[in-house]
Amino acid sequence: MKALNAIEPIKKLNITEEIINRISELVRDGQLALNEKLPSERELCEAFGVSRTVVREALQGLTSMGVLVSEKNNHYVCNDLSDVIVKPIEFLMTTDVDLQSLEMIFEARIALESQVVRIAAIKATDAEIAKIEECLKKADCVSDIEAMQGSMEFHKLISDCTHNPVLHEMYNIVLRIMYEMQNNYNSLKQVHASQEKHRDILDAISDHDPDRAETVARLHLRILREALER
Repeated sequence: MKALNAIEPIKKLNITEEIINRISELVRDGQLALNEKLPSERELCEAFGVSRTVVREALQGLTSMGVLVSEKNNHYVCNDLSDVIVKPIEFLMTTDVDLQSLEMIFEARIALESQVVRIAAIKATDAEIAKIEECLKKADCVSDIEAMQGSMEFHKLISDCTHNPVLHEMYNIVLRIMYEMQNNYNSLKQVHASQEKHRDILDAISDHDPDRAETVARLHLRILREALER
């Protein structure tokens, strides 16, 4: 049979990989909570029945993946596990940064942001709107780098208004990669020009007008994309 020619022997996991998988499962299942301290290396050695060298290799691997953080010889579950998703995508997108890569990220951002602002316009509270307003005020008279940071905060605050942690994480992952790539394209000078559209987006959210919020957000991203492609 032809199918047999395409089948390769199954590779056995080594002990270190198995421990990485088991600890990852504990995190996914919630048995290890965010920011929770892991047992000591000695306790892990006894629990897994392996040497300290194997445990250390596994902990180093999980730290590199962004699952764990190391502090004063202790290991903790990372407080923000988005890096587990972000790091591989960042590597993929930045090893060969070109306009096609930027275009793919723009497509993802448009798809997410158009819905984020719609939901924010429906769900945003007065207190959340006030926080976004304050963020915009701070960005009026700052440097390009500070304005870029303020722009990132503006979009994060809007994603908070969705009250949807899954959508919030997905959107912020795309934003983070987007801003990293934009820095490579010397786009800091464009950030001040975005302030007017940010104001329009906030006005639509304040009026609880999801259709207008989406329309303005799409226009803002189209203008930004055209500016970066020049």
